[in-house]
Amino acid sequence: MVRQRRRKYEAGEYDGPDPTAVTQRERDLEQRIAELERKIGQLTMENELLLEKELLPRRRSAASGLIVSGPRPSASRKDAS
Repeated sequence: MVRQRRRKYEAGEYDGPDPTAVTQRERDLEQRIAELERKIGQLTMENELLLEKELLPRRRSAASGLIVSGPRPSASRKDAS
C-alpha cells in the first residue's frame, strides 16, 4: 500500500489528505486555546493586584497548612509488595 501511494505521489496522482489543510476542529481548538490564554492573563493580573493590596492571603509553608499531623511515615521495605 505504501509503495502504491509512493508511486502515485511521484507521478503526481496522489489525492490523499492535504497536510496543509486546517480542519474546523483545529480552528475551534485554536480559538478555545486563545480564549483560555486570555483568561489566564486576566486572572494572573487580578491575582497580582490582590496580592499587592494584601486582600489575598499569601501562602504559608506546606507544613503549617496541614490539618492532620503526626509522625512521618517510615520507608517501605524493598521486599514489600
